[in-house]
Amino acid sequence: MGRDCEVIGGAQRPAAQLVEVEPGHALRLARHVEAPLLQYDEGSREDALDGLPQAVVDRVRFLLGRFDYEGKDCPKAIAQLEKVRGGEFVRARILIALCHVNMRKSVPAVKALDEALQAAPKLPEAEARRLTDLGHMLTAQIFYSASFRAKEDARVIAGDRAKARAALKYWKKIDISSPHATEAQWQRAWVELALGDQAAALSDARAASATPGVYVPEAALLEATIRWGMGETEAAMESFRGFVTRYSSVHRALTKLVAGLGKEAEPDAAAFALLARANQHPEEIPEEIRPSVTDALRDRRVLEDLEYGRLLDEEQRRLDSMPALRASKAGARAGSALAEERKGLIRSSAERVRARLGQQAEALQFLLKQAEEALASGAP
Repeated sequence: MGRDCEVIGGAQRPAAQLVEVEPGHALRLARHVEAPLLQYDEGSREDALDGLPQAVVDRVRFLLGRFDYEGKDCPKAIAQLEKVRGGEFVRARILIALCHVNMRKSVPAVKALDEALQAAPKLPEAEARRLTDLGHMLTAQIFYSASFRAKEDARVIAGDRAKARAALKYWKKIDISSPHATEAQWQRAWVELALGDQAAALSDARAASATPGVYVPEAALLEATIRWGMGETEAAMESFRGFVTRYSSVHRALTKLVAGLGKEAEPDAAAFALLARANQHPEEIPEEIRPSVTDALRDRRVLEDLEYGRLLDEEQRRLDSMPALRASKAGARAGSALAEERKGLIRSSAERVRARLGQQAEALQFLLKQAEEALASGAP
């Protein structure tokens, strides 16, 4: 697995983004605390946390660990996340697993995920189901990646069927109603193909590809590849041609959208507005790229930006509802602080939006290249 991607059958997908705050969460004020706390050394930071409610301390430690994870400092992130307990424990363990994956250490990654899966049932039901499915998804991906290894000459790949079967077991545990269900289905098709079950692989790939409202171009490409392997040459080539025709247009439109965000008079505000439209009014996104854009901008990390923006708006309305305070020096300072906080939120969120959309465009380009090469050679 790559540092930030799972590599499933040659197709790259962004790793799960772990921002685990629901709207209305009691700790929502403790979300954007990394910057203020990062100005302190470790000892001073511990002093600042001393005496705070344990739930707040755990949330702050999770945020600091996530900050180090996003900064690619996985050892430091693990050290911070190992301290997390309580309601943040499961999320912290999943993020620890991703750190180990980035360091290419599958054994401690699976151990951290096992700990997360054991603790998940203690969470509220909906959150327990979501994180359990995520844990199963990540465990399956780790076993699948570990099932292939290069032999000594680095030119021959050997398969470990036991690890492949373990991956299949975890993919099959994901609930059919889960947001991860369709992605799990097409990923499961790869391991079924590796285990020689072409019929099951084709069935899963076709079902995933046909799921309405879900963006999974990988499934359509995989379906064509399987058909070729089963000797359905004409059907396979027609599928490859259809894939190129359909997704070349999507790729052009998506690339144009990303480029256009940089040409706006206020590019950061435009990117933040796109994030809001994708999640609150997706019908305003051009139909051709709507599935791709909403898929890229639905993870919990960017959704948290929207929630925090709403919180800042609420605080601004409260301030505006008190004219006497608003006119005072204290009110002026509060208004200035809210404006600066919102400016910082929009700037950092816009960076995430552009990165997500850029990754989506790059992943689609990778798939298109595979399909074009298959057409040019007459075989996958």
